[in-house]
Amino acid sequence: MTESSPRRSDRSIPRFHMIGNAHVDPAWMWGWAEGLEAFIATCRSALDRIAETDELIFTCSTAWLYARLERLEPAMFAEIQRCVAAGRWEVVGGWWTEADCNLPSGEGLMRQAEIGQCYFQRAFGRPATVGYSPDAFGHSAGLPQILRQSGLDSYIFCRPDPTELTLPSPLFSWQSSDGSSLPAYRVPFHYNMYQTTVTKKVRGLQSLLPSLGTDEWALFYGVGNHGGGPTKEQIAAIEQIDGLGEVALPFSRLDRFFSAVADRELPVVTGDLQMNAPGTYTSHSLIKRLNRQSEAHLLRAEVLDVLATSFGGECYRQLASDAPERLQQAWQEVCFNHFHDIICGVAIRSALDDAV
Repeated sequence: MTESSPRRSDRSIPRFHMIGNAHVDPAWMWGWAEGLEAFIATCRSALDRIAETDELIFTCSTAWLYARLERLEPAMFAEIQRCVAAGRWEVVGGWWTEADCNLPSGEGLMRQAEIGQCYFQRAFGRPATVGYSPDAFGHSAGLPQILRQSGLDSYIFCRPDPTELTLPSPLFSWQSSDGSSLPAYRVPFHYNMYQTTVTKKVRGLQSLLPSLGTDEWALFYGVGNHGGGPTKEQIAAIEQIDGLGEVALPFSRLDRFFSAVADRELPVVTGDLQMNAPGTYTSHSLIKRLNRQSEAHLLRAEVLDVLATSFGGECYRQLASDAPERLQQAWQEVCFNHFHDIICGVAIRSALDDAV
């Protein structure tokens, strides 16, 4: 059954956009090398499921992971590029990594977007449009402004969950103090499938519909954290439930979901979205101190490079011709360490030692 079939487009029944994803932590209970291996295996699995299942779409973030894959597995990367061009693979986030959204400076978050979006534009011919922080522990009030200025016109998150922060609706308009706003969506029942199934998620969301007041939502499925993505069992469950006629479950994309609800009048939320796991903001103070020092030193280095380039003459330009590339590489290292499990100090010791 195709998404354009009469039943799937029937607005008399609820429609849940099924988002196949695989949140991959580059470092958490493992080091970055193992995280990269997990991403490569996840991409192979996602490509296989796409080949097997008409209409299936895979959604994934993190420019750092794609950049490593491009270098290590060029043939697989070319397959992904073809899937992106065909609309079967959705690149989201627009950042170098899924950074923590409280601890990096505003400049640091802008560099996340600058580096990430430039990479996506070069690699896939288009930037991301959906901001994506499903696993971050909290979200600072200035993010709508930063996201909008980075070409990201919507936002996905999971934490804090409904027991930690009451919101008027999972879907709302999030507004910064400067007036910038964008639709934000707290994914129901988490992005992961830990101790749950597609059936439980669908039935759980159906039970909430009377209180939510609308019938167009998005649900995430797929094995995550250490990767994996959509499984054959999950895909079969989606197709089976979809065939019952109670709810439409199209394989979908986040940009398609936000387009479908673009005409809705959304409640407005201002201020921070805080917070899950508050202890993460006090643990491993060394990581946090080194991050702030690194951000400050890099900004000073860039200012000095501009001054020296302008006034130092040809001698300096010859001696420091590689300065822009070296500064860019340094910012990439800092932005990688913005990853929420690293800068928040909750990864294993060896991963944190690598960051230090």
